[in-house]
Amino acid sequence: MKKGDRIHFTGGKYAGLDGWIRLGEPDPAKMTNVIVELGEGKEKETRVRKGNVGPPPSEPKNRVDAALQQHMEINKALNHVCNLLAKRNLTGHEEELQEVFVQRMEGAFGRQLAEGKKATWYEVDYISDEDDL
Repeated sequence: MKKGDRIHFTGGKYAGLDGWIRLGEPDPAKMTNVIVELGEGKEKETRVRKGNVGPPPSEPKNRVDAALQQHMEINKALNHVCNLLAKRNLTGHEEELQEVFVQRMEGAFGRQLAEGKKATWYEVDYISDEDDL
């Protein structure tokens, strides 16, 4: 089991875990050979879809980066929506997509705040210099 570049699983069964590209075997067309770091010193050799592998996360640049790294289900859902939209031949309509996204987020923020004390909130660990202001 020869380890290559360090990776992060962004989707699929191992989403949120880290591992390595597995060297020594040719990759199938849409798959890649990997070693998954399962924790407690355990590792697993397997194959995953190439789209479910990315570079290890860097330090978050902002609160949104931190939320996407810490809450993998959001990252997976966002990737899924982006992939669905990409298949609709919307190249050149990025501004309209951004407008729709901003409108939908504003609506979601409003509904969340309207829940008042019944709202469910999830923590995002992120501290920036601006938080001290």
